[in-house]
Amino acid sequence: MTPSYAHGTSATPLLGETIGENLRRTVARVPDADALVVRAQGFRASYRALWELTGRAARGLMARGVAAGDRVGIWSPNRAEWVVAQFAAARIGAILVNINPAYRAAELEFALTRSGVSVLLLARGFRAADYRRTLAEVRPRCPDLRDTIVLDDDWPDLLAAGDCVPDAELACREAGVQFDDPVNIQYTSGTTGFPKAATLSHHNILNNGFFVGEQLRLTERDRVCIPVPFYHCFGMVLGTLACTTHGACVVVPGEAFDPGATLEAVAAERCTALYGVPTMFIAVLEHPRLAEFDLSSLRTGIMAGSPCPVATMRQVRERLCMREVTICYGMTETSPVSTQTSPDDPVEKRVGTVGRVHPHVEVKVIDPATGRVVPRGQPGELCTRGVRGHDRLLGRPGGDAGGDRPGRVDAHRRPGGDGGRWVREHRRPAEGPHHPRRGEHRPAGGRGMPARTPGGRGGTGDWGAEWSVRRGGDGLGPAEARGDRHRGRTDSILSGGAGDVQSAAVLEVRGRVPADGDREGAEARDAGGRGRRAGPGVRGRGRDGLSAFVGSRRRVQPAIQAASRAFWTAGRVARSKWQRQPTARSM
Repeated sequence: MTPSYAHGTSATPLLGETIGENLRRTVARVPDADALVVRAQGFRASYRALWELTGRAARGLMARGVAAGDRVGIWSPNRAEWVVAQFAAARIGAILVNINPAYRAAELEFALTRSGVSVLLLARGFRAADYRRTLAEVRPRCPDLRDTIVLDDDWPDLLAAGDCVPDAELACREAGVQFDDPVNIQYTSGTTGFPKAATLSHHNILNNGFFVGEQLRLTERDRVCIPVPFYHCFGMVLGTLACTTHGACVVVPGEAFDPGATLEAVAAERCTALYGVPTMFIAVLEHPRLAEFDLSSLRTGIMAGSPCPVATMRQVRERLCMREVTICYGMTETSPVSTQTSPDDPVEKRVGTVGRVHPHVEVKVIDPATGRVVPRGQPGELCTRGVRGHDRLLGRPGGDAGGDRPGRVDAHRRPGGDGGRWVREHRRPAEGPHHPRRGEHRPAGGRGMPARTPGGRGGTGDWGAEWSVRRGGDGLGPAEARGDRHRGRTDSILSGGAGDVQSAAVLEVRGRVPADGDREGAEARDAGGRGRRAGPGVRGRGRDGLSAFVGSRRRVQPAIQAASRAFWTAGRVARSKWQRQPTARSM
């Protein structure tokens, strides 16, 4: 009997440096290479120019009183300032807090108070949202927030303030930053209740981005088109850090995903790589002007964020010229990637598995009831361990009853002892602070995956936990918690997309589905909401006509890949028309 355990080996050592030190080394190697292109803003910078700009922004933050360890939030769609702020905060030892551009007032308040943000960088707004008005609504309830910087108005003043801070002060601050210091707080997607704040170190995300870039074979000659959001690990780790660790260029098509703008960016900038979730690639493939663009420069990229349909993967390889496209799998708490396919893998492996374990990472599949490793081929709960594991799930700086959770993962050595805790894929949703099952791990029930061979893994069962990226660009907030009020629930999944991107909602209940007159049914309807955007209740229907299917221990799989943004309202549940498709598991 072969146990479901594997580890990634590599002759390439880990990077033992901070994000700032690594960027300085790249600047010294390729100072005149393009580092960042943001087409919507007409912004273009070489690595030398990016280094100077991040230095000015870093000194500007110091002038505004940002100290090492302070939490600097950024609430903005994809812009040049986002990338500059990412490196500026890292250079001075601050902790960047990523805030979803789609957040509304309640979600913003939760993120700001939970992570203790003291300085907030924000855009004026995004789509129909007015960020300044939303912030004014919640600011009285955010005691830690002392300063705000509106990117559209205050950014020049921030840079000017930085010009008044001596270079020696910045150098002194940089010298005090250690590579295992926390540098980033990323909120999980909220598929198991309210989002959790995963605290990640320089060592975590720098090495994750580096080894992703190694797998993609990035060099200073590559140009990576990144339409995925920067607030998500897909954008800021697999995107910016994979590029900067290899001297490649980050190409940003626009503030949010648009298939036409993405195609224009790839063709005009001669991009060699393209990132996206499957629905993004489908939108690109279905664009009416696809044939007009020269995409011959493409060779690789990443498809991740949700299950990858086999047919889509094949079309991406053939019609988009991405013969070396890879699939990644992971989660926010693991920085994020744990496994990735290789460009040399056979097509069957690349479309049917999520690849091999990343270097310096261990994975195992366990029986959650016993904690014991299961034999290969038997479903269970996936656990990962290694330098990618998050520092902790964090609350406010001083800690609170449900915030700080110890369990540091040693960033220097192969984990062992207390520092070698495994990160599990799923936890039960919070059911009240004193609920006896709070924090209990979910039963397997098809979640997790059987390890097939040492060369690859395949997935079985639940797909919902990997639907994190698509909620980022669609205006749907982490409303699953509203569905958690229904005491009969065992699982809730909410997903959506912008424009022609897929949307869906799923709620599982124990036992039977409540009837119209049931008290539980009424509770579920209240949880689902009436006539407004709300969490997934037992009843729900998007305005596009797609329905939510509810059943005990049921699984659904989307067949319709294009749907408008979902605004869930009360209504009778109809049996889903979606059909199960063959998929490859992904991040």
